[in-house]
Amino acid sequence: MPDLACAFGRLIPEQQPSAGGKGGTLSRLYQAGYPVPDGFVVLPSAFSGDEILPEAWSQVQACLARLRSHDPNAPFAVRSSAVAEDSALASFAGAFETVLNIRSDEEVMTAINTVRQSRHSERVKAYSQAQGVPLVHEMAVIVQCLVKADISGVLFTADPVTSSRSRLVGNYVHGLGDKLVSGEVESIDFSMERPKCRYNAPSEIKRFSRKLYKLASRLEKDLGCPQDIEWAISQGKVYILQSRPITTMIGFNPVTGEFNDSLTGDFIWSCVNSGEAMPNVMTPFTWSTFSRTYNELNILPGYDTMGNIGGRCYQNSTVMVTLLRARKSNVKDMIKELGGVREEYANELDKVLIPIPGINLFSILPGSLRMLRKIRTATKDLKTFISENPGWCRAQCQRINETQNNEELVTIFMNELMPHVLDAFWITIATAWRHAGLTGKLRRQLTEIVDTIDADALLSNVSSADELLSSLGPVMGLSKVARG
Repeated sequence: MPDLACAFGRLIPEQQPSAGGKGGTLSRLYQAGYPVPDGFVVLPSAFSGDEILPEAWSQVQACLARLRSHDPNAPFAVRSSAVAEDSALASFAGAFETVLNIRSDEEVMTAINTVRQSRHSERVKAYSQAQGVPLVHEMAVIVQCLVKADISGVLFTADPVTSSRSRLVGNYVHGLGDKLVSGEVESIDFSMERPKCRYNAPSEIKRFSRKLYKLASRLEKDLGCPQDIEWAISQGKVYILQSRPITTMIGFNPVTGEFNDSLTGDFIWSCVNSGEAMPNVMTPFTWSTFSRTYNELNILPGYDTMGNIGGRCYQNSTVMVTLLRARKSNVKDMIKELGGVREEYANELDKVLIPIPGINLFSILPGSLRMLRKIRTATKDLKTFISENPGWCRAQCQRINETQNNEELVTIFMNELMPHVLDAFWITIATAWRHAGLTGKLRRQLTEIVDTIDADALLSNVSSADELLSSLGPVMGLSKVARG
């Protein structure tokens, strides 16, 4: 019999989409070792309409028995996990029903029915319309051991109002978190500053602040974007109850098709160089390919080096300068080395450097080593790749022409074309890498002699090592004549 009710620890990746936003994330975090209370997911296939199937109820009872093995009188929380819930586009916080502090099988069954039926409520419809998501929601249901919280709260790993990544903000209440969601009691605000976890708030949770800070930073890294985290403290232990993207800091709206990565953080973006290379608005297909290749260069997890703003390509100057800051202290020197960023922005860049704890060569070492390995491999494979590429391209064109449906095209793109594009990308990077040191050094020397604009003009025709500065040909010729 297929799984209709599946424990967090047993839910496989293929089942996570049907487990909904909350169920899929909690299962993933539980399996990764986060302090998530144990529980299970009742999958949508367990229901006929809103009624749970008899065979599914048998599996639910087996899951309940397992959870009661340590505490026969354990209380449970029954929560919604709609497919669209806790997504990048919509949180649905408080929209669906939640039932807390129940114990018997009969209470659990009633709670599951209540939560499942709440997908038809008027408030869910209103929120769905406002967010532009479908009105009909497929829903899984979560049953979880209830944390008898002394304190419950939320924590944002970035400021959702200003988009600043240097400040974590949150609030909390005493007791269970339903009081916080409903607004029944006034919450207490707190914040933590990166990179040293400087805590600003009442002292009662200060001793838990570093634990919260470490969990929040790890969640942001593992889940790949700023997070809105539900947490609780019970008997001196911190628990994670849920983590979802901060919906105000999402760079792509799948409903409208709008790209705006300027929302993803308090960064400075530049279209110099990238805008010259790609001056037109990109199609979604072009961006999907381009972003995947340039994401290979991401050394800092959760921080993209390139972004899409209004369909145009921008480079994240904040990330680049932060990486350079790991080995330089003078911002003006960084600007010279970076290029493509106007010098008058130097002071602004220094203000918004990414506040990574202990930013130094060791913090970027893993990503740097991965990049160097890729460059070394690409350099080694360069001649073979170039000689085999024409034949490979002809074979793939023939395969594409022979495809019968879209699914085959997607398979070819994902399994054949995209890996080949990434290989070509690294060969391009490896080729550029050989000349980057020379041109960077030369640019710094030229900037000391002439101004930045003239240095850029002199370097505008940089090409191969044999013709490094064709624009300086006459000057170099004269120097040879002068030397006899």
